[in-house]
Amino acid sequence: MLHERHISKDLCEQLSEYHKDIIGKTLTHEDEAADGLNPSEGRVITNGRYEFVPAVALPAGRKCWPVHGGEEFIWQIQAGEMTEQLRQALNAYIAESLATRQWVQHY
Repeated sequence: MLHERHISKDLCEQLSEYHKDIIGKTLTHEDEAADGLNPSEGRVITNGRYEFVPAVALPAGRKCWPVHGGEEFIWQIQAGEMTEQLRQALNAYIAESLATRQWVQHY
């Protein structure tokens, strides 16, 4: 789905591997609870983004690492593994999806 000029093969594989385990488990309709949690309880991600970090900020061998706290979910991406253009496009997509509740992610 993503062109090789915008993302490294290693990063694409690691992101795909991570998402393979969660797709289908956390994607739900807006009015359904995920894992027994209801969006009205305030346990929903309201802010998400990709941000670049130096390689030393990530676990050994990782090009990306998910970090969440509060109502925020951040994908830390090793600098140089993804273009700024793709990062901005993904962040815009995430922001729009969360703002319009097309994507509701519980934690």
